[in-house]
Amino acid sequence: MATSSDLHTFAASISFSFCSVGMLYYNKVAISVFPLQCTLVAGQMSFAVLVALVFGWPWLRIGSARDALRWMLVMPTFTGMLLTSVLALKYSPMSCIVVFRGLSPLGTLLLEQFYPQPVKITPRMWQSIIVMVVGSALYVVHMPAQDMMGMCWALLNSFIAVVDRLVQRYLLSQDKVDISKIGLTLLSNLYSLPVVLGIAFALGEFPQVHDYAPLLRFYDKYCILVSCFIGLGLSFCGIWAQSLMTATSFLVMINACKFVIIGIDVLSGQRTLSKLQISAIFATIIAACVYGYARQKADELEAQEVSLSETQALLEKTYRVQGPGHKMV
Repeated sequence: MATSSDLHTFAASISFSFCSVGMLYYNKVAISVFPLQCTLVAGQMSFAVLVALVFGWPWLRIGSARDALRWMLVMPTFTGMLLTSVLALKYSPMSCIVVFRGLSPLGTLLLEQFYPQPVKITPRMWQSIIVMVVGSALYVVHMPAQDMMGMCWALLNSFIAVVDRLVQRYLLSQDKVDISKIGLTLLSNLYSLPVVLGIAFALGEFPQVHDYAPLLRFYDKYCILVSCFIGLGLSFCGIWAQSLMTATSFLVMINACKFVIIGIDVLSGQRTLSKLQISAIFATIIAACVYGYARQKADELEAQEVSLSETQALLEKTYRVQGPGHKMV
């Protein structure tokens, strides 16, 4: 029978998956009709801040100024992740983003090798990594030249996304910050907004808004507005899901969503993908999911070994203190 915790995790997973797919699609449309990437992201952040303050006030809780300052660690990666995602969508199809985000577990694994206790790589994990790398390479070989710039942004986005997930997961674990989910959503966007506005000003985007705004059709404005709503939902649901799930399970869920994104990209007809590219994409996604499953099993086995060693150490300590003549009940 499903527990309340299971239902919360399921709801968070479904909500984040819906927002993830919707954000990628509507951002692709939005950046196509309004190619001022920093201004677009700044608009989405401003919308999230406004809604969180006006409608989320009853649930807004920030434990202390120290907690708010600690969450500033998320600002560089959160800002970089949003900007590089939009830039990748601007110069490449959604399938390109999917392929290189499929390599995110590999990036996580490389960073975790610098931990005091590095993750043990099992044979199944190695096999999955090889398939992910080969699949990505096959996709790139048949990629049009005009998509190469988008590939670079997609690679950078994948790396920043990995770091962002690790930082957020660290701060959300063991109650390191006493802030409600609405508060975290508000602070993430509020901290990043001045940075994005500064970059937009430096790039001279503000004067160009008057050139592009009159050209927007009703559907274009609708897509931009929807991207603002989904961006708010993505920020909230991402924090919600990461507070309930392990980093590995979170990556598996993200990879599972990519099958829907590929279907949208192919059916939209914005880019024509060869059969080899489609096969490479599916191989990369499946390998990423298999890697996530293998990683989860490896983590569970390692946790059992740690628990067993701790129990054994406790028994040995009890034996030394109470003496060999003591009978354990």
